[in-house]
Amino acid sequence: IFASVGTASWTKESLMDAWSYSELFRALLLLFRETDASLAKEAGKTGHSLRWLLSSLHSSNPTMELLAESIFEDIDLSSQVINRSQDSLQLLQQGPVRPDWLPYAVLERCQEIGDLLRRDSVNEISLSSQDRSVQVTERLDANVREIMGQKIEVMGSLEGELSMVTLRGRPYFNVYSLNTGKATRCYFSEALREDVRNALGRIVTIKGLI
Repeated sequence: IFASVGTASWTKESLMDAWSYSELFRALLLLFRETDASLAKEAGKTGHSLRWLLSSLHSSNPTMELLAESIFEDIDLSSQVINRSQDSLQLLQQGPVRPDWLPYAVLERCQEIGDLLRRDSVNEISLSSQDRSVQVTERLDANVREIMGQKIEVMGSLEGELSMVTLRGRPYFNVYSLNTGKATRCYFSEALREDVRNALGRIVTIKGLI
């Protein structure tokens, strides 16, 4: 897969900030990572199924060529991860609609990409595979911000380590994502108090209203 960044022109006034360049490619890699984790979970695996290898760099419209290598012998999700990542960016570029299959962790990575596009001297990012190319612009930022501003309640689940329980006020515990390390606060009723105590420090799957 090729990830390239386009600037207005290579003049002194429009050269891309080197730190922004680094942050954009980091955000793209994290997008792949979150998408991989989601698809791996659907396939019955835990964690990530791919590692990404840098094949080459090109200086014309800075381009990074990446290869995906499966870490499992019985499954290769590389094509699905690439296609799903392209689908996510393309749909969010088109409008402020989040499909049911797009996890919020992936949406947050797309928001990070959109924010970088909005702030820096970049016209677009192009994500190209063998038979497909997707371009995203700062419009991505506006669309994702509109989605993130909506209050949506859905039944769902999350997986991670149950930690930091508090019984003061409204009882809750934190679940730390295995993929990102990010904590999610989970409120629970008195009836679940003993279950929470027994699960403390363990990897759990939590189901409830998000």
